[in-house]
Amino acid sequence: MFVDGLCLDAEGAIWVADARGSQVLRVAEGGRVLQTVSSGTQHSYACMLGGPGGRTLFVCTSPGIGPEKGALRQGRIACVTVDVPHVGRP
Repeated sequence: MFVDGLCLDAEGAIWVADARGSQVLRVAEGGRVLQTVSSGTQHSYACMLGGPGGRTLFVCTSPGIGPEKGALRQGRIACVTVDVPHVGRP
């Protein structure tokens, strides 16, 4: 796993963007993976909880890094509704 971005939820777990694994993982203290959300063929680089009630997980994705991948202009922000909201204000 290649950890890039992360954010904290109201239960003290973190969402972690795994750029090499094309996914985001919800991880409890101690490292236990509680939930995994795939980003498909895109790599996940950053994540943040927000939206109505703080239950939208926003994930910045891209087909990869470097000038060639950047020229494709295929970066996206994926949105997934999750059960546990953010903690505090982003």
